[in-house]
Amino acid sequence: MKKWNFSGKILIIIALALAQYILTFFVFNLSGFKLLRWLGWGVWLLSVYFGFAPVFILRRRGGVASGDSYVQTTRLVDTNLYAIVRHPQYVAGMLFNAALMLLSTH
Repeated sequence: MKKWNFSGKILIIIALALAQYILTFFVFNLSGFKLLRWLGWGVWLLSVYFGFAPVFILRRRGGVASGDSYVQTTRLVDTNLYAIVRHPQYVAGMLFNAALMLLSTH
């Protein structure tokens, strides 16, 4: 029996996740619940903000040296989005999954 290497498993997981996202946005909302669909798009947009805003916030306020990654901060950031939540990109993942549930109701 052939063993799967680690990269092969990762590729399959990524392909399944992409298939889930594509099906959610284009196929699964067949019930016609427009309110849930609009709520899902709103939650999705909020997840996009929580996912990408830390890149800019940490570069501006985190004391990142020029040319370094945004995660190489030298100061604690407790303003802006970080005044609300400590790990906004984790919250973005949770909001994204909630948005998928709202968008794919049937």
